Amino acid sequence: MISLLLLAVAGISSQASAACTRAFLQEVTASYVAALSSGEGPAGISNLAQDDVIYQENDADMDIAEGILSAAIKIDFDRSIYDTTECASYTEIVATTGHPYVIGTRLALNADNEIFP
Repeated sequence: MISLLLLAVAGISSQASAACTRAFLQEVTASYVAALSSGEGPAGISNLAQDDVIYQENDADMDIAEGILSAAIKIDFDRSIYDTTECASYTEIVATTGHPYVIGTRLALNADNEIFP
């Protein structure tokens, strides 16, 4: 299983802003899933990510341009949960064709609605 993590290593306990709604988190998460399935890489989420975002695969820091986002994946299943208090989402993605993947991704957003470090 590949574990992807886009998050902050330090921060305030609640980063939510008034704009952090379930609909907003659904939109951000859908953009991430679309970027993963299209293979457009970090460009697919660049409008949401700060320059110093932390990207990890299998609990190791990695260059986002060289990770799993750099190749298109045919997604067979995805499910997300949304935390409007912390302004974050967790998404599970399963791909069963070609190279099989089970991917877990946490997206945490700051008060400016950007994926934050």
